[in-house]
Amino acid sequence: FPLAEKTMLRLLADFPDTEGLDDIYYHLFLLYGRTGHGSEAQKYRDLLLKEYPDSKLAALLGSPLYEMIARQGRHMEDSVYAQAYQSYLRGDYAQVERDYAFSTQNFPHGVHRARMLFVRAMANLYAGERDTFMVSLKEVVQNYPKEEVAELAGAIVKGLDEGRQLMDERLDASSIWSRRTRREGADSTGTAKTLSDERYTNFMFLLAYPAASLDENLLLYEMARYNFTSYMVRNFDIEITEDRGLRLMAVKGFLSYDEVHAYAQKLYADKHMATLLKGIRSMLVSEENMKLLGTEYSFDDYKQFYDAHFAPMRVPGDLRLDEPTDLKVIDPDDAAPEEEQDEGEDGTTGDDFPYGF
Repeated sequence: FPLAEKTMLRLLADFPDTEGLDDIYYHLFLLYGRTGHGSEAQKYRDLLLKEYPDSKLAALLGSPLYEMIARQGRHMEDSVYAQAYQSYLRGDYAQVERDYAFSTQNFPHGVHRARMLFVRAMANLYAGERDTFMVSLKEVVQNYPKEEVAELAGAIVKGLDEGRQLMDERLDASSIWSRRTRREGADSTGTAKTLSDERYTNFMFLLAYPAASLDENLLLYEMARYNFTSYMVRNFDIEITEDRGLRLMAVKGFLSYDEVHAYAQKLYADKHMATLLKGIRSMLVSEENMKLLGTEYSFDDYKQFYDAHFAPMRVPGDLRLDEPTDLKVIDPDDAAPEEEQDEGEDGTTGDDFPYGF
């Protein structure tokens, strides 16, 4: 601390007009606060608020709940966003606005900022404030283009710009399970693709969950850890994708329905993993059928298909997955003829094991 203090104080003395003084004030505030020099800490807090009132750091230190936020900020932000979303679903738009105001004041650059803006925009829409609704949506698209919700916000803005009518029903995350882009009856030629009940083809174990509904990094770590410790020979890849607010974590490398079924049975027999995966929708789906989900068929459609075609199948109870899959099996009819070996005087070959044993 002494060296850091000396360096920052020298910067202030020698370069009083340099850029980034707000950052120096902030770190001096932290330094003196941690070393028990309350009056010095307050001095640099006041300087920051006075000279840089519009900076991000000023917004942080200016909150009367600063100390609480410093200790429990992430938990508080999570709770405020969750409350705002539930209030939106209930139609309590006044509470959404209060939560939005609290979040804006205390977490203006928080991890849920884009989602909070989107929820507030949808609440404004159904409360009849359509001008505010459009402003908030465009802010999401322009300022948070890499956030998951920006794609959905952009699609709504684009649709409205093209003259489409707004939907009457509230947007609910549960609708993602029944969503598909192709409408029933849209193909009158009878050539629509159908789901396959092929058993012996590449399958994947799929976990599906709404974006930001869980700690994805923890889930990824636990799935990778489970695979590594449970299967020393087989290598199962994990791939994460997104489809309009729905996150998909796929475990790949299964050569049949029987294999992925055995994997799922063993996974959920693990108490730790079963607890971790509680509430997350899982599916056993072939790579071929996966291409149709979200477009030709919804996830609810596939569940009905699975229950009718795959669930009744009998699968081996003792199927072992931890075996190599790259062994080359040669059809006898395709095998190239081997050169005849010279026979000895007794009519035998030089092979000690003439029958391959």
